[in-house]
Amino acid sequence: MCQALREIMKEDFEAAEARGLEKGMLEGMEKGENQLSSLITRLKELGRTDDVFKAAADKQYRDKLYKEFKMA
Repeated sequence: MCQALREIMKEDFEAAEARGLEKGMLEGMEKGENQLSSLITRLKELGRTDDVFKAAADKQYRDKLYKEFKMA
């Protein structure tokens, strides 16, 4: 295989890898937003509005709530 072809293949692979990483990040962000939205909705249904604000400000508390509601 010639050097030029190796270089083209390397560039194509790196571009595809970058697209895949970006797609994965966007999907992960969407999943996280959906999870938080579901948590807020559930807390609101239960009248736990103070927990909504605490969860928004405190990741550890939010993670505790995800476990409580079996969302994690």
